[in-house]
Amino acid sequence: MELKSVDRRQNNLSVDTDKRCDKGKSEDVSLFCALETIPPVRRAISIPDKIEHGEITSALGMASLALINLPEDLRDIKSALDQFKGVEAKYKYKEYQHDFSFFRGTAIEKWLHGQIQKGKKWAKWLYRNDLTLADTAFGEKILNSVKAKLSEDIAETPITNFIGKQVYAFKYEGSKFAQLTGRALRRTTKLGVLAIALLEVPKIFNAIQNGETVKQTAKSAINVASITAGIGYGGAIGAKHGGAIGSLVGMGFGAVLGCKLSQKTQELI
Repeated sequence: MELKSVDRRQNNLSVDTDKRCDKGKSEDVSLFCALETIPPVRRAISIPDKIEHGEITSALGMASLALINLPEDLRDIKSALDQFKGVEAKYKYKEYQHDFSFFRGTAIEKWLHGQIQKGKKWAKWLYRNDLTLADTAFGEKILNSVKAKLSEDIAETPITNFIGKQVYAFKYEGSKFAQLTGRALRRTTKLGVLAIALLEVPKIFNAIQNGETVKQTAKSAINVASITAGIGYGGAIGAKHGGAIGSLVGMGFGAVLGCKLSQKTQELI
């Protein structure tokens, strides 16, 4: 089976997890949701707020990740435009989900590949950990809890990772929610979640100085979990039913809904 290379890495690498939620006022929500469907905008939309509130470290981290992933983001947008123009898609979204990657398709992919060839241990460590959550012990526990079973029907793709190895597309068996969970975990990378968590470190550090470590740690955990899940499930639903366009729209709306859930939950703390 020949599949089309679309959305080849996790798009939630640099999602902000702070005051972006406050932008969702009724008069602005339509425009905000529309902007969230554009990957480069979603990555950078809260940088001005970060700078305004003195969170320079987080702002620089978000800007760096947005710049690194710009080439792949543009390819994702092109795939969506191709679908809009009626170009036949070869990826069977309704049945399969290929693994996303933190590095594949990014601006530093070739450089990192070179470091691996030079025998750099840290580069090899990054490659070994460029996994989806579905391939981690944590992800396996989630899949087991929803009784999602990986099908033996695995499809080959024309996609390769950043050292040239074949990337496959997977199918899950079980309830509709179980299948959706499997797809969402395949779209969420271990390093992507770590990157989002690192953006929360400055806020936790400030909380330590103010004696609110536990409270802020809980809030940060809620932020990371809610927005990661929102983008993962939103993108999985969108890709399954709407292809490349659905993937972009689903991730955008998933980011907004995840943020809203995070905001409401934090109000209870």
